[in-house]
Amino acid sequence: MIGAPFFFPYPYYPPVYAPPPVYTEPPAYIEQGGGLYYYCPEYNDYYPNVSSCPSQWVPVSSTASEYPQ
Repeated sequence: MIGAPFFFPYPYYPPVYAPPPVYTEPPAYIEQGGGLYYYCPEYNDYYPNVSSCPSQWVPVSSTASEYPQ
């Protein structure tokens, strides 16, 4: 057939798949600070409840007793 329209086929693109998500273990918690709390006698409270202390911070061992709430 002469003069018949000629259509080009659409190009084939293969489907694209995303790689599966990578799951990792959460980081291990490491307690910092050497087991010390810091007490402010003027405010009668501990760091971080008190951000600054007018006098010297008093270091308190965490093994002496439980952290006061």
